[in-house]
Amino acid sequence: MVVREVDPLVLQKIIKNSPIPILLELCTKHPICEILQEHFSALSKRYNGKIAFLRVDIAKYPEILKVFNVRIPAYVAIDREVVLNIWYNPSPYQLTMIAKELSKLL
Repeated sequence: MVVREVDPLVLQKIIKNSPIPILLELCTKHPICEILQEHFSALSKRYNGKIAFLRVDIAKYPEILKVFNVRIPAYVAIDREVVLNIWYNPSPYQLTMIAKELSKLL
């Protein structure tokens, strides 16, 4: 599975029904975000079926920042409707470690 870009309503449904952990990316078209988005996409292929990789474009849906009470770029780990952790502007290495740990929850 590749990264799936979702709107807030679809995100809410996925969070409620996902049988696997979710790693949510909240970004824009900023250069820092673009670097992280490339790595996030690569991780989605590596952990296909073990983690749901979701993205919300904050330029389109800025209200989602209030839902999670975050600033961007943010990455949110969710499992069984529970926010496990939030990372701000993680390095590609940190994103890799996050995905590795989330994949163990399945």
